[in-house]
Amino acid sequence: MIGDLEIDTAARSVRRAGKRIDLTPKEFQALEYLTMRMPAVVTRLELFAQLYPGEAEAGSNVIDVLVGRLRRKLQVFGGPALVMTRRGFGYQLSVEDE
Repeated sequence: MIGDLEIDTAARSVRRAGKRIDLTPKEFQALEYLTMRMPAVVTRLELFAQLYPGEAEAGSNVIDVLVGRLRRKLQVFGGPALVMTRRGFGYQLSVEDE
């Protein structure tokens, strides 16, 4: 449990504040990876390599879009954001209210 976020890796389900959140498989993989790396900042390239092994990124914004969708889905009831962008570094899962 991370704050009010519950991740069940066996069932591949996520709840925040008791509310079920439906994630796509890639969104779940991204959340799971950010959780495993917590509190470290994960670079965009690192996350891309984890989610799309063997594929060339070539300036794609697929990670930015994926993280944006994940961030919106996790921010239920106007609660604090959990996925932080660390400008110039990458993304970080955090329970800090910034």
